[in-house]
Amino acid sequence: MMKTLGALRSAAWRRANPGRHEANLLMSQYGFTREQAEVVLVERQGGLCAVCRQFGRLVVDHDHKTGAARGMLCKGCNTKIGAIESPLFQSCLKYLKECTYAQEPSDPALAHQADQGTQP
Repeated sequence: MMKTLGALRSAAWRRANPGRHEANLLMSQYGFTREQAEVVLVERQGGLCAVCRQFGRLVVDHDHKTGAARGMLCKGCNTKIGAIESPLFQSCLKYLKECTYAQEPSDPALAHQADQGTQP
């Protein structure tokens, strides 16, 4: 697929202006500057992901209904939060809570392991 001239220019501008694209997104999507985001990140979160407490590249976590920013998360945690907010997640929880084994293990050793919560 061929990129349009506008897309090529945008990509070139982002390469020539590292960080400014992200700063523009912060302001346009969440209403705060990079400096304000860094204050939140450092003062409230100690520079770490708010969920897993790991250091790395962080993204703004936001409420998809209101658009309000909640904090800074690593990409993995942000993706998981998005999945948890999905209506499908509630169905998954219900399934796991109501799940019973279709068949009890016939081997006594397996039955004992199942009782102990261990795998063969």
